[in-house]
Order: sequence, then C-alpha cells, then structure tokens
Amino acid sequence: MERTSDGDQPGTNPVATPVTVTVDRHGPAVVLSVHGEIDLATAPQLAESIGLAMRERPPVLIVDLTECGLFSSAGLNALIAARRDCGEHTELRLVIATRTAALTTGRSARPRSGG
Repeated sequence: MERTSDGDQPGTNPVATPVTVTVDRHGPAVVLSVHGEIDLATAPQLAESIGLAMRERPPVLIVDLTECGLFSSAGLNALIAARRDCGEHTELRLVIATRTAALTTGRSARPRSGG
C-alpha cells in the first residue's frame, strides 16, 4: 500500500513536500516507511497510515523515519497518539537517522543570552 499527500487538497500547504508512506511486512512486524516532510499539513496522513496499520493489531509496528527531511511537533503528536493507541497488543518502534530527520517545535532554537 502506498499513500501520497496531495499539496493541492484544501487545507494543505501547496508548497509542502509530498509525503509517501509505504507499508511492508517483515515477519510479525508491520513497517511504515515515511518519505518526505511531516508538518502540520502532512501529520494527519501519518496518523491515518498508522491507524490503518493498527487495525491489524500487529505485535510490532515499526515507523521508519530515516527518509524524513523534517519532522515537526505535529508529527510528534501523531506518534504520541499512536503509542497510546498501541495499548498492550502492539509494540511501537521508531527508526530515526539523526542526520536526515530534523525534529522541530515551531520555535526558534536560539541560545539564551546573558546569565
């Protein structure tokens, strides 16, 4: 299964990088590989993809974010909700490459001046 975000949909950022989520199975694990940027416009697609995978109640759900160029706080919220929804029946695992995934909170990360 492959899903792609459409930047022309109402309520989305028309210049946003399209997101593709592919689903693979490796033994008992379901692997969601996310390609693109996860921000306020695309986080709902991530949440929906995770929700669809959770319907199968896999023992392990792996979300591979190594191909994400940006991962905002909206994406983090989707992962927190997914962890809550996993309950005891599914173990949620994340694959993150720090060189390519940037976690942002929407605030400037400037050092504080003064003492």
